[in-house]
Amino acid sequence: MASDEAAFLSSDRLSNWALVSFLRPPLHFAAEEVGGPVTLAPDVHVRHIDDDYRHAGYLDRVLDAEHRRGKDRSYYGIFVESNEETHFLKQVNDDPALIRAVKATRSTYLALWIAGQVPLCPEFAVVVDLDDRDEKGHLRWRKLLPTGPMFSELVVDTYDANSIALTREIMPRIRSLKRGAVFNALSALWMAATQSSTEIATLLYWVSLEALFATTADNQPTARLVRRVSGFFKEELNAQDMNRNTVSDWYADRSNFAHGRNFYPGEPDTELKEFDRRRKRLLELVLATIVKIIKNDRLLGDFNSEVREATLEARFPHPAKSEVL
Repeated sequence: MASDEAAFLSSDRLSNWALVSFLRPPLHFAAEEVGGPVTLAPDVHVRHIDDDYRHAGYLDRVLDAEHRRGKDRSYYGIFVESNEETHFLKQVNDDPALIRAVKATRSTYLALWIAGQVPLCPEFAVVVDLDDRDEKGHLRWRKLLPTGPMFSELVVDTYDANSIALTREIMPRIRSLKRGAVFNALSALWMAATQSSTEIATLLYWVSLEALFATTADNQPTARLVRRVSGFFKEELNAQDMNRNTVSDWYADRSNFAHGRNFYPGEPDTELKEFDRRRKRLLELVLATIVKIIKNDRLLGDFNSEVREATLEARFPHPAKSEVL
């Protein structure tokens, strides 16, 4: 029996284990952090994975050609550790402990992406028995869990100390979010991060903003959204170039895609470059908005409040009303 297959034959019942998913290389964490595990939360760590840990070429067979290219490429894995008993081989689809580990993994990737735009591509994850090592001292793999390819923008090669610090700060807040406007905004952002289509990703950036700023009133929904988004960008993010006309033009990109008017096939390169510039600037501001809200207790409370609509309308009123006041 092949050695990589034998690695999966131990007991299906674990009580000290980790769900491990892989970050796409090349990715280098800050030099001062590489010597050991990067602890992002008490149960979440990023560790370097050397060639010997690949179990006789098993990793190379499941990774795509871009991953395999070059012997000196570093691999890092996100380890979400758990002491909950799991029966993953028999109940992989509905095991509560594994479901919680998957959710923690998703929150980790989202926090990493928001903080530093790491190149996400966890095409699969494995369950590792933390109490079982092979003759070389390496942890054995227990179960392969395909997760599907992912896509990310603004990709960086080095995840620096500032990004690590921000990840640590926002992760617990992301993991503790209950359903509501901020939860919905983050869910849309997660879907955007996993899109290979820039048009669909742009739509989802706006879904994220609309989860936060859209009105529940029937009149002038677009005008209210644009007014609130531009106002927040200027006041909270100090983006002084973000007036209502600029944000309205960006919203037109969203409407063109949503209503099937333009997906840019055959457009001149200059138009595509301009759209790409707007899209990347929008993403930058959406990420900054999410970080601002998650880190600020007052803002987090306002956006998750049942009186969010009244709060937003009072803060970003119609120009005519603000002049009267």
